[in-house]
Amino acid sequence: MLRKFSRFFLLAVLLTACSPEAAPDTSGPTTLTGPALTSSPPQIGQSAAPPSPASGPKLGLTYQSADGNRFVSGKIDLRHTTPLDIPLQGKPVWVVSAQYLEGSLWVAALESGEIEAFTILDGEVSRFSIAPATLPPGMPPVLVTDGKEAYLANLGAANESSLTHPLPLPDFGISVHILADGGISVQGTQSMLFNQQALLDTRIVSDGSNFIVLTAPTTAYDHGVLGDAVEASEISIYATQPQPMLANSFKILGGRVIEGILPILADLNGDGIREIIVTESDLSNGAQISVYSQDGKKIASSAAIGLPYRWRHQIAAAPFGPNGEIELADVLTPHLGRRIEFFQMDGSALKVAAWVDGFTSHLIGSRNLDMSLAGDFDGDGIVELIVISPSLTSLAAVQRTMDGAVIDFEIDLEQELATNLSAVAFENGTIGLGAGLNGNTLRVWLE
Repeated sequence: MLRKFSRFFLLAVLLTACSPEAAPDTSGPTTLTGPALTSSPPQIGQSAAPPSPASGPKLGLTYQSADGNRFVSGKIDLRHTTPLDIPLQGKPVWVVSAQYLEGSLWVAALESGEIEAFTILDGEVSRFSIAPATLPPGMPPVLVTDGKEAYLANLGAANESSLTHPLPLPDFGISVHILADGGISVQGTQSMLFNQQALLDTRIVSDGSNFIVLTAPTTAYDHGVLGDAVEASEISIYATQPQPMLANSFKILGGRVIEGILPILADLNGDGIREIIVTESDLSNGAQISVYSQDGKKIASSAAIGLPYRWRHQIAAAPFGPNGEIELADVLTPHLGRRIEFFQMDGSALKVAAWVDGFTSHLIGSRNLDMSLAGDFDGDGIVELIVISPSLTSLAAVQRTMDGAVIDFEIDLEQELATNLSAVAFENGTIGLGAGLNGNTLRVWLE
């Protein structure tokens, strides 16, 4: 079943690196039974900025960008934008979106697994037929579009993990899948099966050249606030060229685990190379944010909370600083203290430069880690962090200032937020923002 669907996937017109006339590989997947390490791991990508909305096929991901960094370029003034409310046939759990034709395409995955899609062109909303029309309940969708045609990259096959989704890499004609048994399958002109055990709900991230998977699941730290008590203890980096291969894999030391489902790839130290940023936790000191180089060296970390079973939710690296400095935003204990923090890298230390209290980014027990987003949401040229009220009924924009951080503005949703936040970066420099609400509603803000 998987190979049948993968052939359809690869023959779809949107994977431009794989010619539609090219015959798919019929020799079957290659199983790698040992760590096929290259002698020199490839460089993690060389820009902290999100990709240009004009470049290549577009992906709609719940975590906004394939590099795991929830940062969208462009601007919108949410304070003075009247949203569109689109009725849905059930409660939404995920929303993804992308630029489409001269407008945008929005996909809502419902609690039942049914998929509803809509185009918005010149303010007019129209239903859009997209395949597949259903997914396993709870599976996050992945939208792929070249601006003219669109489909979901999810296969929904029985041997795939329903707790996550594949990551298409259109430039290389491949798609990476997490299987139900933890295997990592690369489907494409060269199909391969890697034997590293993936975290079943890991989100695959990529800089456009390599892809990274959280591996080696463990129950050593049983906090269980992200959907289950299983966390990863290893980071695995895979090269795509000259063929998919394991380039590097390194363990998290000291009895710590990665308490999260995806890393962020971002350049925090300004050397032009993106680091790998994760939240680590242990039973002695609780959670801290750690920054790794691509060869597995820990190059910086924040202070640990000091208590176990307390979490840090890393969200985005962006030019939050008052002078445009790159800072990393997180929410400290989003289920308890609810403090938004901004970190600056100072040598081997991540230091808190500013904070503000009172808002959150996550519901305890949920795999939705994407309810917060960075971007310019009041149109003033300054990046804010959007967070959610503890009641889930309002969005707040947090902005850095010379003196710290402030709540720049707040928007009443009138209903509870039920999904991630999804944004579209348009070629004209504007942003569209969307969210699913508990009242069976898809709400979209467009300038």
